[in-house]
Amino acid sequence: MRYLDAVISSFSLDDAKAELRRHGITVTVADDGTIIDNETGERIATPIEPDVYEGADIIGYLGY
Repeated sequence: MRYLDAVISSFSLDDAKAELRRHGITVTVADDGTIIDNETGERIATPIEPDVYEGADIIGYLGY
């Protein structure tokens, strides 16, 4: 996926977790749907609707 496409897209929970895992980041999903980095405890993304996340949040956390 191209950078701009990823930033403006939305990610399902499964896709977000897979993308983060590809970069060596393991996560926990809180009861409210927030994705949290297991190692740092940082909030990666909150859902914009159930199990859907802004691509910019995921890509931004990865440092792109």
